[in-house]
Parts: sequence; structure tokens; C-alpha cells
Amino acid sequence: MQPLFIALFATIAGLSLAPVYTLPLFPGWLFATLFALLFLFLHKYNRVVLVFLFCSLFIFSNLRYPLQFPSRQDIIHIDQLAKKVTLTGRLTDIRQLTEGRSWIELLVTTVAIKNQPISLDSPLRVRLYMGEGTDQLFPGDIVRCKSRMRKPRLFGTPGEFNWPRYLASQHIDMTAWVKKSADIEVLKRQEIIPDRAMVQWRSKIASALLELMSEDRANLVRALGACKVFCVNGPPVRVVAFALQT
Repeated sequence: MQPLFIALFATIAGLSLAPVYTLPLFPGWLFATLFALLFLFLHKYNRVVLVFLFCSLFIFSNLRYPLQFPSRQDIIHIDQLAKKVTLTGRLTDIRQLTEGRSWIELLVTTVAIKNQPISLDSPLRVRLYMGEGTDQLFPGDIVRCKSRMRKPRLFGTPGEFNWPRYLASQHIDMTAWVKKSADIEVLKRQEIIPDRAMVQWRSKIASALLELMSEDRANLVRALGACKVFCVNGPPVRVVAFALQT
């Protein structure tokens, strides 16, 4: 149990220090590897190897933190512009939210401001929120729109949900917003793509199930956001429909 406790403590300590200070990359990995090798080859000396174990995992955890939240200069530059830009990319996912809203995810390959392209180190994953739902956009579509792109950030409210960390876990680089789906121009449609067919199929199921319900129950389903359940999940569709009809 003692090595396990040391490993846990070292990991927590390394992660706790990371937001304040991150060790230099090359020396850090060098010493982390060295301490790990010393731990493996000197395992007979219990107290000594525990020190090596702590140092190795402490450095490793400290260095891993910034890898989860990479700092890209192109993202910082676009965020600091604080202006609307024209972004072009391929739609990779779409979700219908409650209250008639929705979001789409884009793999953005081109960003421009006043027709002047902005250099990107690599394509950006952008989550674009819309003030309304849509049944006209599907995965695989090549789209273009104008919006202000932002880095995910905390609002400073005590105890708030760590939204930037959550989006980082979803591999989202930036967020954007448009008022309505008409603000998004479809440049090209990809007709043959599994994700597109799946979204269309789920949307048809949702519409068909709502038509089978009374108007009051259909409105209740929309208010509760159950349409999202229909469009995102498979097996729960029949369960929810059966429960609402009984």
C-alpha cells in the first residue's frame, strides 16, 4: 500500500503545481525517465526507490497537464482579435438541445478576416452554437459562416463547472455562436456518409414518434428535451415512446 500511496500523492502534487508552474519540457522528461529507471533497477532498497518513484510520477504528472491543454498561438491570436471572422470547415457532428437550440461541431480548415486568411497551425475543432434547431445540416457538409471565435474560459463564479476542461476532454479548441441556421452557408454536401444517414434516420424517427402523440404530449416532449433523446440515443427511443403512450 505504501508505494500506491506515494504514487497517488506524487500525481496529485504534480497536477496541483501544473497550473502555477510547469517544469521545462526536455529536462523534465529526462529526469522523469531517469528516476523511473532507478526505481526499477534499485527496487531492493525500499526507502530509496520510494523517493525515485515520487520524483518520477511528480514530474510526469506535472508535464502531462499542459499536454491536455495545449497553447496554440493561432488560437490565441484569433481569440484576441475579438471580431467576427469567416470560418470554413467540415461539419462532423450535430446535437439538438433543449428550448429549440442546437450546436454543431466543425473541423475548421480556413479562417479569414476581411478576406485576409489567418494562418492555422492545424485544423481547429470548433463547437458552433445556434439559437435554433435545424434539420438542414448534416455531418459531412462543408459549411461557411461568420462568427466571433472564442477560447473556452471560466466566468469566475465560485464553484462553477469547469467548462474549458470539459471541452478540452471533447477535443474542442474554440467555440462560436450564430443566431439562426440561415447564417450558415452550405458550400458542398456529402451525400454518402454513415454519420449523415444516421442523423437523418434518427430525425425521421423523432418526427414519426411525435406525430403519434397527442398535441399536449408532443409539446411536453419538446419542452423536456426528449427530442434530444430520440436524436442521440437508440434504445431509449422505444422506452420513452411507450411510457408516454401508456
